[in-house]
Amino acid sequence: MSKMMAAWAAIILSVFWLPASAQTAEDFAALRAEIDRLSARLAQLEQTAAPAPVEPISVVDMPGPVSERIKLKGDLRYRHNTIDEGGREQRTRHQIRARLGVTGEVSDAVEVGFQLASGGPETLVGSTPKSTNQTLTSGLSTKPIGIDLAYFDWTATDNLHVLGGKFKNPVFRPGGHFLIWDGDLNPEGLALTYSGEGVFANLNTWWLQERSQADDSMMVGGQIGYKTNIGNDLALTVGVGYFDYLEIQGQQPFFFPDGRGNTTDESGGYANDFNEVELFAELGLDVGGEPLKIFADIVENTEAENFGSGWALGLRYRRASAPGTWDVGYVYQDLEADAVVGSFTDSDFAGGTTDGKGHVLRGTYAFAERFSIAGTLFLLDRGANAGNERDYNRLHVDLMFKY
Repeated sequence: MSKMMAAWAAIILSVFWLPASAQTAEDFAALRAEIDRLSARLAQLEQTAAPAPVEPISVVDMPGPVSERIKLKGDLRYRHNTIDEGGREQRTRHQIRARLGVTGEVSDAVEVGFQLASGGPETLVGSTPKSTNQTLTSGLSTKPIGIDLAYFDWTATDNLHVLGGKFKNPVFRPGGHFLIWDGDLNPEGLALTYSGEGVFANLNTWWLQERSQADDSMMVGGQIGYKTNIGNDLALTVGVGYFDYLEIQGQQPFFFPDGRGNTTDESGGYANDFNEVELFAELGLDVGGEPLKIFADIVENTEAENFGSGWALGLRYRRASAPGTWDVGYVYQDLEADAVVGSFTDSDFAGGTTDGKGHVLRGTYAFAERFSIAGTLFLLDRGANAGNERDYNRLHVDLMFKY
């Protein structure tokens, strides 16, 4: 029994177990004096027994309160989508895209993230990886929701990050364009990113298809680039990329019942392997006090016997962010059938496939800081490599809300 507990026991026993014969006024006075003496002794014992405060020892530095460590964000887009393709009836759809994400700081060096998004399965084997649009249809039915992000981001050093899970694509896309990768594509696997002294790089190992009776399909590759300022109002970014797909030739296309423009064999599998070499450049300058970006992106599939090239050249002027601001953009793209994996290229260009070329015009106006309207017009030809060339025109009008 500790000294503190013994002192309290003495007080209790003195009060409740005193013989009845002692219950006189003098005895009560003596008892009160004894209680005061014991109370003083107890206070002395508490000071003696109280340990000195010890600073907590932690392996990692923990951030602040929960309210500071956890952040919510989301967005909603309402889209009017009209498609006019040669030989087919014009199609008009209204679509929504809703996303809600949360990020949390585990420590000063580790962040985790999770995001839900709208969008349903496009094939029996899973949901398309490059679109979270949900068409308003099916008799006012309840719409599905899926896991869009679930990742960790470890800041190993000031310049090096390690990503794992299902994370935002760390690959640099010049001008934010979609030649190789759709903007909504969130890869799965592991990645390293580096940035420092003008040099940036990323190394990726993405798991594409796990199989119990055959080798898994993967993508291993990355980029290295350099950013530099040329004068006060001129910035240049250049780089190269290499993306090697493992165990893909002869396998069925990812997520879709067809090759999405890629050449397929008699069994419907990919007829070619894909080893993609990329060259890119982006020039940023100031025009009339507003930013202008000019970019080029070139890709070549070294394993394709035919139709293995693709390129895009474009520009973007101004940026719609503050209320009353706007931006415009233009791209010309020519993407041959087997230049890139069709399941992962842009979901809107040429119907979400390769084997297309033409013009893309864009514009955005910001009504408020988190509310804007945007329009995108595609004026394309598709199907030339497959011997079925036809017009493909598409119009998007988007209302976009962020919170």
